[in-house]
Amino acid sequence: MTRHILTNFLLQIAIFFSILTISGTFYQTAAQSSESSPVKLTKCSEYHIEGPVAEALNADAQRVYVGTADGSVLALNSNISSSVWRTELGGEIVSNIVSAEMGMFVVSNPVKVAESASAESILRSLSKETGVPNWAIRLPFSERVFLGTVEGTIVVVSVDGWIAGVAAQTGRVRWQTPSFGRITARPTFSAHGIAFGTSEKQMFFVSLETGEVVFKGSTDFIPTAITNPSPELLVAGDERGNVLSIGIPGGKNIWKFKSGAAISFVQVSKEGLFITSLDNFIYLISMYNGDVIWKRRLPGRVIEGGLIIEGFVAVLIYGENSAFLIDSKKGKIVDQLAQNDKNFVNQVPVPIRNSGLLTTTSDAVTLYSIKDCSLEIGKATSTMPPSANLKIRVH
Repeated sequence: MTRHILTNFLLQIAIFFSILTISGTFYQTAAQSSESSPVKLTKCSEYHIEGPVAEALNADAQRVYVGTADGSVLALNSNISSSVWRTELGGEIVSNIVSAEMGMFVVSNPVKVAESASAESILRSLSKETGVPNWAIRLPFSERVFLGTVEGTIVVVSVDGWIAGVAAQTGRVRWQTPSFGRITARPTFSAHGIAFGTSEKQMFFVSLETGEVVFKGSTDFIPTAITNPSPELLVAGDERGNVLSIGIPGGKNIWKFKSGAAISFVQVSKEGLFITSLDNFIYLISMYNGDVIWKRRLPGRVIEGGLIIEGFVAVLIYGENSAFLIDSKKGKIVDQLAQNDKNFVNQVPVPIRNSGLLTTTSDAVTLYSIKDCSLEIGKATSTMPPSANLKIRVH
């Protein structure tokens, strides 16, 4: 009997270790399989544009919208394989493009005549289906404008420091502010409000509903990047490489981080705060105390920050004409695009469906994906809208 019990006991132990061995082999195989299928940036399609591309690019579920330096807006299908419509606004596009349920929105300035100064900038709403204007309003002239859309309101922020809230459906100006000073930190737009920094070494947080100042704070140096993670918090970087977390509306300093050069970009993610600085570093730091989670040096300065997509950060590099895909949790570079023979337009990559991103060079828009794409790699067959599509000149 004792021998029988011992035999059963040894058999159970043997079975247990066999299961462990099989499980270990399974997980090792799965890990090797995962490592053998690395994430890559795959080129899906490229569309060439007649005339230089402006710093105006956006995408929604149906279309991609591109602004050109000669004052035109071009709509492409979501695969950027063909054009849908083209609208000639004339003059010069001076804003980013935003898309909302009611239409797409862009600001342009008229062509300057001789030495006379332009007195107005024009905000237009265009139909996303046809490019036909829905409405147009005249605003004080600005050489550069930042647009955001939140809850049915188009927010217009002039680089000169004035802000306007415009009804997206009708074009009615709901409110407008005087100038707060020249904008030095690109504004961020959220349901909480609008955050921005000025050359007077000040930070502002402005109500989306009324344009009233909710918070105003002074800094030791000129702010160069800002974000608004929550209604009670601002995070701002400055020209000396400092990053400050500030409670609002009280203005309490929560923590401070220091990099080696001016801060160019700050963005919130679920992993923490992504920061780029002009010393060619990208950082992930803790939202709670400013501690560095990881940092990565790149071969050049990052263009206007990065795009967070599917657990990765995609960045474009000045001068190198290359792009990097970085694991957002570990800071490891997982893929790099070969150097382009043309400079990227100074704009953050734009997200598009199916884990894709869009980049622009001086004469083309390119679609990449971090997953396999079913599109045929290559150039589109036409660089102009076919004759059946609308071509509209707006005066």
